Amino acid sequence: MRNGIAMHASASDKTPFLDREAEIDRVLGTTDEHFEQAILITGRPGIGKTRLLEEVAARAEGRTALITTTAAESTWPLAGFSRLFAALDDPRAIEFSGRFTLRSTEPQQMFQAARDLLSVLRGLRLEPILLMIDDADLMDRESLMLLGFMAGRLAGTGIRLVGTARRVPSGEMFQAATRFELPALGPADSLALLRATCPPTADAGVLEIVCEQSGGVPAALIDVGRLLTLEQFEGGVAVPLPLPHTARVLEDSVARTGALGPRQRLMLQKISLQASANVDALTADADDAEVIDDLVNAGFVRVRDRAVGIADTLLRSSLYWGIDPKVRRVLHAELAQTAVDHAPEVAVWHASYTTAEDEDAARELFDAAAAFERSGRRSTAVEYAERAIAVAPTRNELLGHVLDLVDAFFRHGEVTLAQRYLMHAQLGEDRATGAFVLAEIRAAVDYTATGIVPEHEIDTAVAVHGPRNRTGATRLLIDAAYWHTERRDFVSARRAIGRADVGPTSSTAEQVLRDALVALIDSYDRPQTLQVVDADTIPLRLLLLAADTASMSEEYAQARRLYAVGLARLDHENTLWREAVWFRSVVNEIRAGTMKRAREAYAEWHRTQVAAPHLGARASRIQLRAWYALSTGEYETADTLFAAAIDRATVEGNMAVSAISSAILGTLALAQKRYEHARRLLDDADATSNAMPNPAIVRHLPDLALAEVLTGHRTAAERTLARLEAAEAQHPSRWIELSIPLVRAIVAPADTSLALFREAIATFRDDDSRYLLARTWEMLAGRQFERGDVDEAAHSHATARAIYQAAGANAWIGAAPPAAATPGAPAASDNRSETAAVLDTLNEDERQVVDLVLKGLRNKEIAATLYVSVRTVELRLTRVYRKAGARSRSHLVALLN
Repeated sequence: MRNGIAMHASASDKTPFLDREAEIDRVLGTTDEHFEQAILITGRPGIGKTRLLEEVAARAEGRTALITTTAAESTWPLAGFSRLFAALDDPRAIEFSGRFTLRSTEPQQMFQAARDLLSVLRGLRLEPILLMIDDADLMDRESLMLLGFMAGRLAGTGIRLVGTARRVPSGEMFQAATRFELPALGPADSLALLRATCPPTADAGVLEIVCEQSGGVPAALIDVGRLLTLEQFEGGVAVPLPLPHTARVLEDSVARTGALGPRQRLMLQKISLQASANVDALTADADDAEVIDDLVNAGFVRVRDRAVGIADTLLRSSLYWGIDPKVRRVLHAELAQTAVDHAPEVAVWHASYTTAEDEDAARELFDAAAAFERSGRRSTAVEYAERAIAVAPTRNELLGHVLDLVDAFFRHGEVTLAQRYLMHAQLGEDRATGAFVLAEIRAAVDYTATGIVPEHEIDTAVAVHGPRNRTGATRLLIDAAYWHTERRDFVSARRAIGRADVGPTSSTAEQVLRDALVALIDSYDRPQTLQVVDADTIPLRLLLLAADTASMSEEYAQARRLYAVGLARLDHENTLWREAVWFRSVVNEIRAGTMKRAREAYAEWHRTQVAAPHLGARASRIQLRAWYALSTGEYETADTLFAAAIDRATVEGNMAVSAISSAILGTLALAQKRYEHARRLLDDADATSNAMPNPAIVRHLPDLALAEVLTGHRTAAERTLARLEAAEAQHPSRWIELSIPLVRAIVAPADTSLALFREAIATFRDDDSRYLLARTWEMLAGRQFERGDVDEAAHSHATARAIYQAAGANAWIGAAPPAAATPGAPAASDNRSETAAVLDTLNEDERQVVDLVLKGLRNKEIAATLYVSVRTVELRLTRVYRKAGARSRSHLVALLN
């Protein structure tokens, strides 16, 4: 699997096949039905219809037959009908097809012939078969008419009929069939397919450009893998846009323009010369304007403001590469002249095709690209940038223009494109100044893309250029320190900020920024106060540092207010900063225990992820998605995402994310009564967080103590309590202050613990974490249940539920029944007989999967253990859920435990 997409090589072609699980399941579903039916799948050439049928044939368990038609057969009456009957692989059917003739092609006669055929098929009592016809619309007219009549009347024949076509055939063909169009691939699926066909060293930004230009058509993506050079894929030279494609992929586009008149075709050719042409430069008179209107109404072009572009990327490729190169140059020269007075940037674009390499043209193209990106016209920005790369003789004197373009992409969260164009940033004569400008943005882009602080590159820039530019070195080290604090790596943050040389020559702004960062780092050890005189006017970065410090110091309301002010000041187009601030806002609410507010902030953060998905690849962002899945009761999704967050955190070296994810999974395991598994996870969290001595960061010690008690390791739990008490002096915080009484109650013997739990509850103030308070009531209920105080336990449990609900933490309600907080407590009901009944319904394969689920293994680990695919594990689990009446993985575990 790659990004949830399985890759295969089909029998007919060695290029990869991209699984379309939903569509395949839909077709295979016809074999599970108790009645025969017909399906018609439509889609443009190259979209993957043939591959879909091949994959269905490979997966289907019963009889299948795949018939591939050709255009030549369309001239032979009943050729398609004969092949269809031959595919039934029954001598009686074949013999009948040889004798069958049509008296007439009149509709009434065709209908009667179809009825006769259906009668014959029902009389044969064939074994069920899935008949698939590829390119059914290429069949001869007579066969199409017969199939059209038969498609809705297949009951009793044993035939399930599936056909593909470029478009719905005219007349009756498949009119009674279920129809669906095979859609273009989405960005993630396109990228997965392209990566499987292109060189492994391909630049991610180039791949993104290619995916967008290929329109999600699999054959177009495969074409590009064969047509671009290695240097183009690696990003060293410009990518030719629009992309060239083979005739097979462009066949449909060529056919679409076949009926256009000369003026319409010429206008389309002119528009195809760039991603975004100017309407005024194209319209010399009213007739030209009318031509454009006609093209808009026909769906060939789109107009935005005064810009016009071809609506379909493959149509544009067909038009552009269909123009003779000499004619293209003439058209470019003509449009360069007409665009001067209307759109200078368009004039520069066209003029660049009429001259050789030109540094001035490259400069103007880079500037225009940055302007287009800032206005939200990314595709046009990319084409201008690629053209600038193509015409620049050298980029030594273009650093500022390239970095301006990179900044525009970066602010919109287009990280891979920012990296792609950073590749073409070269230092000019002022190397000391330019080096730090380049190093600062390069480090920021790399950190945002990978979640890893590029310390080697930062150290190199400081060592080589720092002596001549201390201000640049200081700014770079302050950036590095800030990124380390985001990762909760305060040791590295202190080391970086200690090297930031803010001396007499430094500006006041740099001194204030450094002091604010020091306060944030110090808030890791003990609460800090950063005075904000006027949140509406101070530098935005300083404001956000103050908000981060308030959050780390457990001043959650203050942090909430400062983040809100920051968001109000941010321009909506600055996706990068909006994502960062919303992310911090969610984390602040989670730390405060206000889950309802956290989910509301998450919804806003998620919008930035949709706008800029590259920003969500870091471990911390995957972890946040996992938390949201947990908070909405999607326990299986949460488990998978937390595992992914841990895997990514290992790559990034982000110990905080790894520890917090393990801690949350440990809490889930406690709720599911998997006490040994919970203790292992919480031990992992404890070991991983060893470099973070402040327990208020990971917040796992109360659950670790509980897991230790529940598994009979009370002495270990007492040591955990001692660690928490010792931490209070070194790292004072309200969370530790509230947790110590709770852990004392957990560790205490049953006869003294009730009073300690009530003392712990009495410690809470109105502004303290409602989530932690609810957990405390829940654990008190467990201890009361152990002692036999059933009524009091029920009251405490109800109190916990009410507090969870008030905090918006509904997903945690009932996650740990009262008995779960007590070792050896009796179950609420004996459901062993129900469990046995469920297990008796499972086959051997399903039992194997269930056994491994109960041991805490994830789907990927189960697949590796059983030597099957992850998809197979998922299908077996789905059947188990249905048999057991389980809603999720955690529900299944609870039922079977």
